[in-house]
Amino acid sequence: MARNLIPEETLERIRAAIDIVDLVSGHVQLTRKGRNFRGLCPFHTEKTPSFNVNPELQIYRCFGCGAGGNIFKFVQEMDRVSFPEAVSFLARRCGVEIPEGGGARRDGQVTDKIYRANEWAAKYYHYLLRQDEGRMALDYLHGRGLSDEVIDRFYLGYAPGSGTSLLERAGRRGHTPDLLEKAGLALPSRSGRGHYDRFRDRVMFPIANLSRRSIGFGARTLKPGDEPKYLNSPETPVYHKGSVLYGLNWTRKEIVSRDCAIVVEGYMDLLALAQAGVAHVVASSGTALTEQQCRILDRYARRVVLVFDGDAAGSAAAIRGLEVLIGAGLDAQVVPLPGDDDPDSFVRREGAGRFEQLVDEAQSAIDFYIGRLGAEIDLSTMAGKMRAIERVVPLIANCNKEVARNFMRRQVAQRLRVDERALRDDMGKTLVARNLRTRPPAEELPETPSYPEPPGPERDFMGLLLQHPQLIPRSAAGLTAEHFTDSRVRGLAELLFSRDPDDSLDLPSLMSSLEDPGLADLVSSCALVGFDEEQVERQWRDYVRVFRRNFLTRRIEESRTGGRRTRLGRPGRRYPQLRHQGSHPRTAQARRRQARGRECLTRGDFPVVSDSHRAHSSVG
Repeated sequence: MARNLIPEETLERIRAAIDIVDLVSGHVQLTRKGRNFRGLCPFHTEKTPSFNVNPELQIYRCFGCGAGGNIFKFVQEMDRVSFPEAVSFLARRCGVEIPEGGGARRDGQVTDKIYRANEWAAKYYHYLLRQDEGRMALDYLHGRGLSDEVIDRFYLGYAPGSGTSLLERAGRRGHTPDLLEKAGLALPSRSGRGHYDRFRDRVMFPIANLSRRSIGFGARTLKPGDEPKYLNSPETPVYHKGSVLYGLNWTRKEIVSRDCAIVVEGYMDLLALAQAGVAHVVASSGTALTEQQCRILDRYARRVVLVFDGDAAGSAAAIRGLEVLIGAGLDAQVVPLPGDDDPDSFVRREGAGRFEQLVDEAQSAIDFYIGRLGAEIDLSTMAGKMRAIERVVPLIANCNKEVARNFMRRQVAQRLRVDERALRDDMGKTLVARNLRTRPPAEELPETPSYPEPPGPERDFMGLLLQHPQLIPRSAAGLTAEHFTDSRVRGLAELLFSRDPDDSLDLPSLMSSLEDPGLADLVSSCALVGFDEEQVERQWRDYVRVFRRNFLTRRIEESRTGGRRTRLGRPGRRYPQLRHQGSHPRTAQARRRQARGRECLTRGDFPVVSDSHRAHSSVG
């Protein structure tokens, strides 16, 4: 496999240089809880944080959807890239060189090559901005009030007017026309012979993912009347417009610290606000917000303020965005800008102070939404109120947060002056009808495979060994894999017990080396189990005693049933005790073996049973 072509010492240097808490914090708002950090899982939608990060072991685990792993696995899952590409990205982040022949250089996956093509194109466009051919584009950006610092920070660029300039330069770097077409940077000619550049004579706005890797572009024309005014990259394996917020890779830290995200419509709106010093802002790239974008915002801030253009189109976009935000249950508010202003023109004329004052005075989503309905419907009449309720109730019912739903229902009742109990009944009917009508599509479920949870004591014991490796040799001397009932736990026990006692156990290295996803999942689950550090020795002895006792119990029962395994105990009991059936062993030898087993059960002191002895004894 390609991952095996990367030297282990290189992986170790990267692991040592990257702090997993810092890496994950770029995507998830984490709060310290004891030894771990906790936050909302980035891989599935949840209300209560179940995503844990352990800085000592350098691993993460979600106890909601089962996702878990180390720094490489996290980048793989977040950015949908291969293991070699994740290694390559993290190596660049921490300045570690990957030796020639490493798997990242041999990897041929299309997504990896698309990332590289986009990153090269972003550098090429940025370089051309300050060449003679890009002077008009640079003058345009300066004329819009942007400083060189902001231009460089957001890596703005210029796409030349020549139809094949990018293709020719890219070809010299090994980026083929077919690859550039897949990346959305080139188009096939109508004649079917050759390709030409998608973006020509435009100001370029690179779009990056949360790992700051270029995934696409927005492009503004420089010629009046040239349509479309803004041209975006098409959907590609790495760019999905509905799940990306422009600028979030640069502004998320400020959003987290303010617990508020200002959402604007266009690229220039965000850049003008950043120029003015308003840093907690993202852009929806000229479209209404999507559910996926709202889920992303929910990870970073509890308050979302929509600031759209003051014209009719901006108001319509705000309404569409509000409908999604209300359904997401976010604390959504709206700033209606005056006249024909957009955030760019307003902040340049009035300044950042006045703009932030408007944000502080923003209307609630429900108030703004009902106010806009009032422009279409006469809300003073019963018929008008009924029509408004018919529009609002389905939106609130879509919200999966009960507290937010109740709060918005109360707001609607007060604003429309209707009985809240009647409104609650109507909403309840809508919820029932929606639940009967819809089911979550399979593609929205987490992609992480689910594994049955092992018995609690077995999982906890493995966690004890992983966190205190000095106990492994003693455990191997008194236990074998057969002392455990879960197949994954047995596999992990065999792996740990067969290790050289002189070899140190490095958990991140162990997880990176595991090719069995079930074992990797188990390790991440076990390694985050909490223990009383002052009682480790006592807990270990108790676990060993229980496993030996239960193992002998199973062996005694097998001997009584002639070697046939039977279902022990009541359904659902993970560690059943021996149940006497009222029958007796048929031979004196069997009775003596059972007596010895009962004595062992009483004392809790069991000898190690060798494989040769097991072959001749049903009790051991």
